[in-house]
Amino acid sequence: MPGGRDSTIVKLEFSSGASVSPPQAFTVLKNKGIQVKEIEMLQALAARNTYDLKFRSDAARVKGVSCLKGAEGLTVTPYYRSVAVTVLYLNFEVDQRLVARVLSQYGTVSDMQWCKYGSGELAGIFNGKRQCRMELDRDIPSFLFRGGLV
Repeated sequence: MPGGRDSTIVKLEFSSGASVSPPQAFTVLKNKGIQVKEIEMLQALAARNTYDLKFRSDAARVKGVSCLKGAEGLTVTPYYRSVAVTVLYLNFEVDQRLVARVLSQYGTVSDMQWCKYGSGELAGIFNGKRQCRMELDRDIPSFLFRGGLV
């Protein structure tokens, strides 16, 4: 589990323009087939319309994520499979879309960006690393070779 997060916790993000209260979030969960007895905790986070949802078991989490998959206006991210991925030693000329496409065979890629030096004389200059957030479907190998490139 990256970050030491409990595998039964998922992040819920409601994209509604209006504020989503905990009772409204529970209503959405119940309407999608999740029973209250399967839920251990629903905690509002600092980000608006964002909650941590803790299921009582891994089996309940698997069922719950399946029930919520594709729910309009709701993004569900299991923490134990959401990771930051850093791409190293790849030519600067390789397009970000190609990197995202290669990584997408291992899960959903979001927030692909170039990394920069953070301080000193080089602050703000790209350092050649790329980083993204991914929801993994399967493990990524330590090294990938594409088109003769690492």
